[in-house]
Amino acid sequence: MATTTFDQISSTTRSGLFHVEVRSGGTPYQDRPRTLYIAQKLASGSATLSVPVLVPSEIAADAYFGAGSDLARMCRTGMMNRPTNEFWALPMPDPTGADAATGMIAIAAIPGGGISGPMIVEIGGVQVVAAVTKADTQITAATALAAAINAALVEVSAATNANAGEVELTARHPGALGNDIDIYVPASGNAIGGTQSVVTAMSGGAATPALAQWTTALAALGDDEFDTWGQPWTDTVSLDAIKAEFDERWHDNQQIYGHMITAKKATVGALSSLGSARNNSHESIIGFDGSPTGCQIWAAAVAAIAGFHLTDAGNGEISRPLRTLALKGVKPARDRLKLFTKSNKETLLYDGISTYDVMRDGTVQIDRVITTYSQAPTGAIDWTWLNINQVYQAMYVVRSIRNAVLTAHGRQGLASTDRYDLEAITSPAEAKATLIAEYSRLERAGVVENSGLFAQLVQVDRNETDADMLDVYLPFDVVNQLHVFRTAAVLFRQFPQQAAA
Repeated sequence: MATTTFDQISSTTRSGLFHVEVRSGGTPYQDRPRTLYIAQKLASGSATLSVPVLVPSEIAADAYFGAGSDLARMCRTGMMNRPTNEFWALPMPDPTGADAATGMIAIAAIPGGGISGPMIVEIGGVQVVAAVTKADTQITAATALAAAINAALVEVSAATNANAGEVELTARHPGALGNDIDIYVPASGNAIGGTQSVVTAMSGGAATPALAQWTTALAALGDDEFDTWGQPWTDTVSLDAIKAEFDERWHDNQQIYGHMITAKKATVGALSSLGSARNNSHESIIGFDGSPTGCQIWAAAVAAIAGFHLTDAGNGEISRPLRTLALKGVKPARDRLKLFTKSNKETLLYDGISTYDVMRDGTVQIDRVITTYSQAPTGAIDWTWLNINQVYQAMYVVRSIRNAVLTAHGRQGLASTDRYDLEAITSPAEAKATLIAEYSRLERAGVVENSGLFAQLVQVDRNETDADMLDVYLPFDVVNQLHVFRTAAVLFRQFPQQAAA
């Protein structure tokens, strides 16, 4: 016979007839995941360096980090892609000893008849337009263009110099990332298109965050959970610092988990070398070449999408691949020769680099997101953590099981058997039943499969040394993703007669 336990009403109470304590019966696991962006801010932003802050809106992002800053633009991109996410940001200081990248747009000598119309440039894929009239000179045209660039709050600031027609560009943030800022002057419909201007590509940017800067910033996160991180640096120091943080977060001492997404602009060969040198289940790197959109925006878009779809266990959403989901705010390469071929993608996907597709209308969408993990500590090839889904499924399964255990067994005695079905007492058999029930719920949600086999494999035993401890073997078989539909299509002029028999 079951015996109910009470937390507030004593079994020795004598006065009064009706006594009641109201308490929760517990619910299945559900939580609101958070997306964290890490990047540089401008001095005009009010946020404190190396301190995480909740970003409730695009306006707040501009105020906290400075309009046009990498971190504000990342937050805006995230909100554009998945506005219902909860976004946080960690503003990083400028890398120690950093130099800012510089470039130039030089307006050529204006012909005798003058030029008029829109002066159009694209900075990081963002169009900037200024007007020029036949009365303008090289100097006034350059001044107008510089003013328009500064007003647009793009990735660079602009200024004229003593040389007529020259517009000097300087990355708003010092550091190596500035070298990738795309500067482009369209040829058609443009008063300064074609030979009327010359672009000097951005260069000279130097430095990425030092280990000490990462240590300070990551320590400020404390034990707060952030399931999905997006950040733009792919140098070894940055990736290793974040890997060390996630190693701690996935450890039993913390159990707060998470996954980092970044992006890299490079050739197939350089991307292959980058991915091959990594082996980390906590990171995904999406590679691209030729896109005018910076790696900050690529990382922010992918992280927003992953943070939305891969934390949703309703009706199996967490188990669906991210393929075909559009990256809003990301533009494809102008040169189609820079787009990756199927052969290129095969190479990258075996070297730890995630891939994308471009639709005929220019929409950039996810092809496949993977981690860089491919080798077990023993040296054996291991594809357990290949797809990013497995990382999020593991987080969800462990949290769900933990929630079920805390709900059912948070305050109970432990006996080898619970012969009288006392609510205050549990046993290995009852704990095992809790695990089987929760696993079945996860199967119905489309997160795991093979609950029948799980019931046979899961083991719950009392520890031989510590009588207060249960030892649990908890294997789980997650739902996989349909990535390849391999088909043998055989043409017949007429089906063989025996086939119809």
